[in-house]
Amino acid sequence: MANYIRTIATLKGAEEPLCSIRRIFDTAIAAEMDREAGKPYRHKDGLFWQIIPMPPGLMNIESDGYISDLARGKSLETVMKKIESTRIRRGDSPEEYESTKANARAAAELRRQYGYPDWFSWSNANWNVKWDAGNISLISEEPEKLIFRFDTAWSFPLPPMKLLSRMYPELILDFEAADEDIQAGRYMHIILHNGDQLPDFSRKDCDPVDMAAKVWGYSGREEWERRYE
Repeated sequence: MANYIRTIATLKGAEEPLCSIRRIFDTAIAAEMDREAGKPYRHKDGLFWQIIPMPPGLMNIESDGYISDLARGKSLETVMKKIESTRIRRGDSPEEYESTKANARAAAELRRQYGYPDWFSWSNANWNVKWDAGNISLISEEPEKLIFRFDTAWSFPLPPMKLLSRMYPELILDFEAADEDIQAGRYMHIILHNGDQLPDFSRKDCDPVDMAAKVWGYSGREEWERRYE
C-alpha cells in the first residue's frame, strides 16, 4: 500500500496563461469524477498524462517480477529461462506458462520501442510516481492566482511539474508537498519558473512536521498531535 504525498499547488501570474493551465487541471478533475461515478477512466485526461503522455501500449502489459527484470536491463533470453524454471517449480499450467511468455515477449518489444517494458517502470522514470495524480480539486481562485490540491503515491511528480512550468513560462508554480506520515517530517517546498527550480529561503527555519501537518489540513503540529492522542 502506497504512502500518499499531498501537494498544494499555488499557480501565480497573468490571467490568460492561468486560464490555460486551469483547463489542464479541470480536465483531470472531470476524468476523476467520471471514474468515481462508475464510468471508464480516461487515462489521456489524467493530470500528468496531459503533460507527458504515456505510450498507450505500455498500459496493456501486466507488470510482474519478470517484467521488473526486463526493466532492470536483463535480456529476454534470461527472463525466458527464469519463466521456465519458475514454471517447473510452481507447476504452472500450459496456459499460464504460454501467457507469461507472451507477456514477457510483448514487454521486451515495448522496451525496444520506448525504453521501458511496462507502465510501471515508465511512470516512475517519467513522472517520478507510480501512477497519475488523484484527489484533485480546486481550493481557491483569484484573477492572478489559482490553488489546487492533488495526491500522488510515494513521491512528488517533479518531471511533469517542471515541464508544465516550461509550458507556461510567465507563471510561478509554487508547490508545498508532504507525506501523509506527518511525523516523518517529509515536507518539500518547490518553486518553479520556466522549468527552473528557484531558491527558497522562506521555509528554511520552519518545523517540517508543522509544515507537513498544514499541507494535510491541520493548523500545525499541535492540532495534528491532539487529533491522534
